[in-house]
Amino acid sequence: MGFVSTVRDGHPRVPILVMSPIFSPSREEQTGQTGMSLAETRADIAEAVRLLREHGDADVHLVDGLDVFGPAQEHLMPDGLHPNAAGYAHMATSITPLVRAHLQPEPPSHRTGAGVTHP
Repeated sequence: MGFVSTVRDGHPRVPILVMSPIFSPSREEQTGQTGMSLAETRADIAEAVRLLREHGDADVHLVDGLDVFGPAQEHLMPDGLHPNAAGYAHMATSITPLVRAHLQPEPPSHRTGAGVTHP
């Protein structure tokens, strides 16, 4: 939250996408040096984004790493940690619509005539 808040201080009107970690079979439930598993890390990141939004930052958004590269893509991770070329291609393909969905501006409304609004 501190990092996102610091970025927000310098860029008050810029949309920010926060992405949680992608799938890693051996690290999903294993506690790492941080004292947390990847599953716990994802949950904490989602909670941080929720709190930032709840406290007024409507321009911070979450992209769940599992939506970008999840368990179904494990075969694209030959060493269990790093995606191969096909895995990175999958990530690019899967993240694009997620980014667009969060960053696409709402269509402007134009008032004309007697209070009629046209998109």
